[in-house]
Amino acid sequence: MTIEEKKARISQLRRGKKNFEQSAFISIAAACFVVYEIYQAASSNDRPEWYFYLLMGAVTAAMAGIAFWNYRKSKRASAEVEKLIAEIKAENPGEQIPQDTDQRRFF
Repeated sequence: MTIEEKKARISQLRRGKKNFEQSAFISIAAACFVVYEIYQAASSNDRPEWYFYLLMGAVTAAMAGIAFWNYRKSKRASAEVEKLIAEIKAENPGEQIPQDTDQRRFF
């Protein structure tokens, strides 16, 4: 991989990392909303109480799993960016590395 290809990959990974972080945040917010809706539906139904807790636990576990999966993808992207930067600096110490100008942060 050439230095220019590595720079392009770094930019691509940084954009992807932001999207992974945003997806994790959105999935946590969605879990809160879904749990609230389940609570509202369960309080007006004749279903047993355990049904509500089982459903709420399943939704929370699913959304937490999605958030964790996106968080791990974000961390893998960060590790790959660091590896590519180290490779570029090893090949050509004077080479300019593209800076991360996007200031969105979730984690």
